Amino acid sequence: MSLVSLWGIGVIKRQIRSFANGARVAALLFFFLPWVTVSCSSMPGDTELTQVLTVSEKSGSGAATGFSLATGTAVISIPPALNRAQPAAPGPRPAVLAAILLILLGLAAGFALGGKRAALAAAAATAAAIGLLGYAILFEVRLLTRDWLLAWAGSEFPAQESLRDPGRMLEVIQVRPQIGFWLTIAALAAAIALDLFALKRARGAPPPS
Repeated sequence: MSLVSLWGIGVIKRQIRSFANGARVAALLFFFLPWVTVSCSSMPGDTELTQVLTVSEKSGSGAATGFSLATGTAVISIPPALNRAQPAAPGPRPAVLAAILLILLGLAAGFALGGKRAALAAAAATAAAIGLLGYAILFEVRLLTRDWLLAWAGSEFPAQESLRDPGRMLEVIQVRPQIGFWLTIAALAAAIALDLFALKRARGAPPPS
């Protein structure tokens, strides 16, 4: 193969890596979109539990963003009219913070490394980020909400036995991922696909003639 052809293949691979890094940058921007909403359904015949869960469902003005989950500014608040104590903020979500660092690591690998090493390192870091985000939104947020409700309801309604049952509380909590979360996952998946495509091109490039 001529040097001109090899140069053309190199240009294509660099463009593919640029698209992959662009997808990672887009994923970071999607952290500022709505990511998740949490609501609770009441249990028939349980007056106090119904009251608490109704409060939880009506609290807040919108979905939490990825940024608010990462920084610990996403909280479930009790309406002031209920005249109940406000809970402490849950703090930053380590899994979301770690995912951001992995996305940045994938970006750094895409820019600093070359060839197969760049594609492999970037794809591995991005895949790990997807796993952490999936855990954080699909599992951790639900458990965090349960623990928050148990702590709050236990102090505000100490006589109500049902409010201290973790299993019952977990059953009525619904976590709904929003558009920002799915766009982030899609962008990261696209980045991985582009990384693997660049890796395939690197392996399939014939030696110069």
